[in-house]
Amino acid sequence: MRVFFSWILKVLSNIAAVIIGFVMALLLAEVLVRIFSPHPDYGGGIRPAFYSHLFEYDKLLGWRGVKNLSTPYYSKDFHVTVSHDAAGYRDMYPAYVAGKKNYLLLGDSYAWGWGVEDNETAAAVFSRKNSDKNLYSLGIAGYGTDQEWLSLQQFLEQHPAYQYQGVILEFYFNDFDDNAAIERYAYPKPAFVASGDELRLTNVPVPYREVEQSIPVTEIPEPNDWPSRVQVLSFIAHHMPGVIAFIQRHGKPEVLPTLTPAMHDKVLLAAQLLSEIRQYCEKRGMFFHTVILQTQDTQGENLVAIRALAEELDKRKVAHSLFKSRYLPSTDLWLDAHLNPYGQALLADHIEEVTESAVLQNTRIHQ
Repeated sequence: MRVFFSWILKVLSNIAAVIIGFVMALLLAEVLVRIFSPHPDYGGGIRPAFYSHLFEYDKLLGWRGVKNLSTPYYSKDFHVTVSHDAAGYRDMYPAYVAGKKNYLLLGDSYAWGWGVEDNETAAAVFSRKNSDKNLYSLGIAGYGTDQEWLSLQQFLEQHPAYQYQGVILEFYFNDFDDNAAIERYAYPKPAFVASGDELRLTNVPVPYREVEQSIPVTEIPEPNDWPSRVQVLSFIAHHMPGVIAFIQRHGKPEVLPTLTPAMHDKVLLAAQLLSEIRQYCEKRGMFFHTVILQTQDTQGENLVAIRALAEELDKRKVAHSLFKSRYLPSTDLWLDAHLNPYGQALLADHIEEVTESAVLQNTRIHQ
């Protein structure tokens, strides 16, 4: 009997050790997710930035950030504060600081900082880490390369005394569609049409359209149940499709589709726009560099298009680099900079490498 009870006690101890180990592992995973890849679930549905009183009509750009804005922003996956300066851009630091090396950042929601706090954007992290440098972001959610170029021209015309060392543009594959459209996210927008070696600006002044702003960003979602409060579960649910796809592709030869004629035209338009921006910058004594963002969604035709764009940029001598996770061999499955402070910090590091590269700093020599 004593042997039996001893055996029972040993079994129970082992079970308790397994349970305690499992709980500790879950707690550790929860801590790591909250630090490196926050995935809260506030419930109540996604509150899109475009319909939440954060942006307003602009006759040249289509839309721009509401000026002098500061508001809490609740979405399904995050709760942050969004602040715009007097120019309507989401920057914590000045547009220009005398005595420092100043740079401009162009881009869409990645540059704007979708899903992160004001002080967690790549521009804010970069300026905070580099005491001798200042990075001002002209990024606006939803912008295509065309709007980014126009906003750059408009900004520099408004501030002729500012002398910037360089311009960094973030390019994501959805920019192919953005550039080819005169309407995105229900908002009319400008667009460039290729005419031989020239680009012709169309749809300017941009027609005004009343877009319903029906989702207040200050509306606090209703409390959710306890599984939604466990961020590791939200993390698993969010990434499971990508992980399954990654496992299914592992060990199989990569079979990529052929670019459709329509996508090929979009690649050429993007390359021509980026080449024009490079020439515009270099005439003003600034280097220009394109950072191509690659995430878990950059697959299939999107991946083929990105690679085709890189080849076109090589031909046109437009400096560019690929940003993806440093820790995974292919795409950034875990640390998407789109709504992730850690991903934005990695992006800031990449931008720092761009500004420090002598080769990229002297792009003008590479003619």
